[in-house]
Amino acid sequence: MNWQHVALHDCAPQAWRNGGGITHELATWPTPSDWRWRVSVARIDRDGPFSAFDSVQRWFAVLTGDGVTLSWPSQQRVVTPESAPVSFAGSPACDARLLSGSTLDFNLMARGLRGTLTRQSAAQAQAIWPAGAHVGVYACDDCVWVCDGITVEQSAHSLRWTQLMTASSGTWLRGTALVFVLQEEDA
Repeated sequence: MNWQHVALHDCAPQAWRNGGGITHELATWPTPSDWRWRVSVARIDRDGPFSAFDSVQRWFAVLTGDGVTLSWPSQQRVVTPESAPVSFAGSPACDARLLSGSTLDFNLMARGLRGTLTRQSAAQAQAIWPAGAHVGVYACDDCVWVCDGITVEQSAHSLRWTQLMTASSGTWLRGTALVFVLQEEDA
């Protein structure tokens, strides 16, 4: 299995158009200009709206900082570093209000794919990942996990991802990470 790897510190920051923060794009598939999924880590420095993305499913998790309140026309969600990741449609755009100071946040966006984003920290937790799935592991701190018998030591604030050719199993040994699994909607 060929896992690609990138560290947050190796990705150049890009300022938001609205001046509310910066984004580090970690990975896109299949290409940066025509992506089906995209992973980024952003720093939110001030209250303001997220960009709208029609026909895109989004997942959001707070990595550091006190957290944010995300607001849509019909609901609000408070998201902290201890919260489960939040999933929402990319349109209409939500508004973000900082609870207290800047936050560092994980963002996953997908087009035409269904999926999950979970926070993994329970030692010995196991997962079965289906053939054809795109799987990614973002290490919130130093992590150790096993995939199909191969032990992976992953540094904090790095991302590993692959597209599985066959079903695979993962076992968590140490650390906290955000794990995404994306599949074709008809799979």
